[in-house]
Amino acid sequence: MYLHPLDSMETAQRPMAVTDRDGRFELTTFQEGDGAPAGRYTITVELRELQDNGDDEMERAGRNLLPKKFQNPSTSGLEFTVGDGDNVVPQINLK
Repeated sequence: MYLHPLDSMETAQRPMAVTDRDGRFELTTFQEGDGAPAGRYTITVELRELQDNGDDEMERAGRNLLPKKFQNPSTSGLEFTVGDGDNVVPQINLK
């Protein structure tokens, strides 16, 4: 998941997160788990196919299994506003 600023913001960094097996995640912008600056964002998401990395482990590095519209900030249709303090991104239903 990546957050793309909708408003003019100081940072050129895109907050991002990788979910665990249970769908939990922490947003990261500059340092692991530091969250995202307050503002309005469009969300993009990908679900990569599992691939063998050659070390007897699987990693999500294959093709994207979700419709392409969710990879593009102008077509994803997903938005979220980060406020000051703790925030909870609501469950994202991809239809």
